Amino acid sequence: KSSDKIMMGNDSVDHKALKDIVLEALYSDSLERSKRAKTVVIFGLANDTFDVESTSDDGVVFKLLSTEFDYTPSFLSCRRLRSKSVNSVGPILVFFHSSDEASWLIENAGRLRRSRNKKVRDSVFVNRNLSFQE
Repeated sequence: KSSDKIMMGNDSVDHKALKDIVLEALYSDSLERSKRAKTVVIFGLANDTFDVESTSDDGVVFKLLSTEFDYTPSFLSCRRLRSKSVNSVGPILVFFHSSDEASWLIENAGRLRRSRNKKVRDSVFVNRNLSFQE
């Protein structure tokens, strides 16, 4: 039927195809949000923030979580993102097993402002991993 068609520019699309396109986009967005909910971004955390034997990103994130939050971290992995400036420290994307772990860290990030470590107190921030649109 011609009433089942919708004009989109010079093309016509039937209702079922349009519905499928919208549902696929919503599902994809929902899946992406649930993946991001299991991650946090840590800004300002340099590898020399703590006196640790391991100066890897995993080591410094582990040290931050265990020292500042009295928390034995069980994150899956982390990855340093590129810094926009040569002189600044790139943020670290941390992947947790669950969104609850990531949410807990975000909710307790204010503890960093009371840290005994001046570098942490002044420079380290934990944020949600938001999309560009968010």
